[in-house]
Amino acid sequence: MIATIFNEHDRKEISKLVLLHRDREDKRIWKFNSQGVYTVKSAYRYAMETLVDNEEYRVPGEWTRMWSLKIRQRVKVFL
Repeated sequence: MIATIFNEHDRKEISKLVLLHRDREDKRIWKFNSQGVYTVKSAYRYAMETLVDNEEYRVPGEWTRMWSLKIRQRVKVFL
């Protein structure tokens, strides 16, 4: 498959790659979530923290603790 998709230079570079842990099954991991699972919330958080200059919108304090409160989700979003 590599030979049909890539040019000669890229095939040589790909062949140099060392595959580690061949005895383990591959799985998808989203590194921006503590469980390794993609969520819209984790993608949004990543985008806002790294891709968008949002310093002017930051509010001082520990307001993010709100997400752990035992109240309805829609109330948290409203807040």
